[in-house]
Amino acid sequence: MKNTVGRNNVPLALLSFIAIFWMSCSSPKVNFRFALIRENYKSVDHADRLKTDKTEVTSTYFQMEGPAWENENIAFRNYFDERNGIDIFGKKTHKMVLDSVGIAQNYHEMQTWGMDILKVGNSLGAGAIGLIIGDTLYRIGPNADADFKLLEKSKRRIAFELNFYNWRVQDRVYNVTHTISMKAGTHYYQNEVKILGLVGDEKLAVGIVDHIPNINLIKTGNSVVAYTHGKQTMQNEILGMGISTDPNQFISVEHSDKFKSDVNHTHIIELKLSESQHSATWRFFAGWELGDASFENPSNFRNIMMSESQYDQKCPSGL
Repeated sequence: MKNTVGRNNVPLALLSFIAIFWMSCSSPKVNFRFALIRENYKSVDHADRLKTDKTEVTSTYFQMEGPAWENENIAFRNYFDERNGIDIFGKKTHKMVLDSVGIAQNYHEMQTWGMDILKVGNSLGAGAIGLIIGDTLYRIGPNADADFKLLEKSKRRIAFELNFYNWRVQDRVYNVTHTISMKAGTHYYQNEVKILGLVGDEKLAVGIVDHIPNINLIKTGNSVVAYTHGKQTMQNEILGMGISTDPNQFISVEHSDKFKSDVNHTHIIELKLSESQHSATWRFFAGWELGDASFENPSNFRNIMMSESQYDQKCPSGL
């Protein structure tokens, strides 16, 4: 009988497990894409934002209208113009797809990989931000100079910044940095917003488009989660969308109708801005039934949000 032990007396079953684990961790499971259509879809790591709010303009400059990010579960994109909205690409595959999305295809129609599944309109869509001062909600940065910078692109994590310079609101001037990151194996993207120029009466607004009128709220000692779940995609499939944050940052859940604003049809999660760091952090979750049939059940989506609000999945250092 042959010996079923590998080198250094390590069982072959264990060697196989280690090999599969390392292959899984070393394969790209996260991706970032920002490309210029007029330069033959050249990928760039820095660009200035367009001063327009028209999709028919932005869509002729940028692939997918702006920066887009994905892992094996879900994908998102930012409208890189004065709308500053965030949209969702539902994925039916674990493969990285964004490098080719929108090139010789219409991502508003179902493709083999998935499609754009969310109608954003004038809402804040899938986690875009605003600033609340008194009874007014301001979309961040429409009259500001703005750019994007890629910070990190590895096999397991991407990170980039959306920067807004000399944004004028009332008699105030703000500089805003919105850092977005995503890791492999999760169902969310991470956010940190830092604002310089705060007076002290401001609140940060994070949005979920209100295709479902009611929003659910869960509070624990470690997190606050606000979410919607149901038929709310372009083709009426089930989608869950949610935001989790630290209880010390959470203020309340409101609706855009409460405020004077050009933002509409949005559930607003109000967050405190740290007096010392001038910042707030949160995670935005999405789960689409055609990407994972378990998300047809609202409890499964809720459980994913609660578990991924508590811990981070890890692979060996350097991956």
